[in-house]
Amino acid sequence: MTLLILKANRLNSLSLLLNYHSLGASGAVSGVMGSFIVRCYFARLRLNIPIFMVPAIANPVRVQALIVVCLFFALDLNGSVRKFIEEGCRIAHWAHVGGYLAGFILGYVIKLHRPAAEEAVAQKAERFSAEQENDERATRLYKDVLERHPEDERALWYFLRLYQYDPEKQETIFVRLIQVLMRQGFKKALGLLDDFFPKHIRSIPGDLLLRFGLHYIENSDYFKARLCFEMASEKEGPWRAKAMLKLAEVLAFQGSEALAGEVCSNIVSHFPETPFSKEALRLQKQILKIQRNSGAESL
Repeated sequence: MTLLILKANRLNSLSLLLNYHSLGASGAVSGVMGSFIVRCYFARLRLNIPIFMVPAIANPVRVQALIVVCLFFALDLNGSVRKFIEEGCRIAHWAHVGGYLAGFILGYVIKLHRPAAEEAVAQKAERFSAEQENDERATRLYKDVLERHPEDERALWYFLRLYQYDPEKQETIFVRLIQVLMRQGFKKALGLLDDFFPKHIRSIPGDLLLRFGLHYIENSDYFKARLCFEMASEKEGPWRAKAMLKLAEVLAFQGSEALAGEVCSNIVSHFPETPFSKEALRLQKQILKIQRNSGAESL
């Protein structure tokens, strides 16, 4: 706008201000590109460069997006200067330049650069880890990421693979990751558990073990369900009584009536006057009935 006023003053032509078309999408797009520099300065673009000017034969090249945006800014800045000197050009280059600057300033005002810096570190770490397994630079950067964001999924996956020969460290990362995945969706957490089962199962929180066990029962996987309920029943928490009852039911179903009866007795003694205690007594009666019938048949 400043360039337009100066040009109108130099040419002594008020009509430039009254009849000039200054509204358009290009200025808004330039503003978005200015904010892009602040938020995604680390991004890379994949450009297909035609070989011998034949589009069908192209060589893909990755370049910094910042270079491309700065190139467009330089072209618009040059166009603004030429427009101030020359006449006849109807492209509002000055509006583009203003859009770039406004978007850039607005990006800093709303502090887009803060998450950008953190994401740049994560992107760099991911690139290093893709180039070489167990890259020291990636390890150092992912450690910085976890210090700022302890639940960063990419960093946790990286260390889960990195510590494959260190069970204690891998177990710590595994428990953190499975809780992060559970908040994103049950299926994602279940997929991780299935990949490692039964490794690290003892360190999973009891409430999660109960949910996994119930899922396995619904899918008739009684071996995994039994392990989940056993681990959950050993941990203190509001889930323990239900986990013990489900464990007793699985044991009875598998033919381990004696073990199921012991679990029911523990439920009655530890959780008296509760619905779980009543269910345990009912199950005990069923187990005794089965044992009597099997004893009578053997006679």
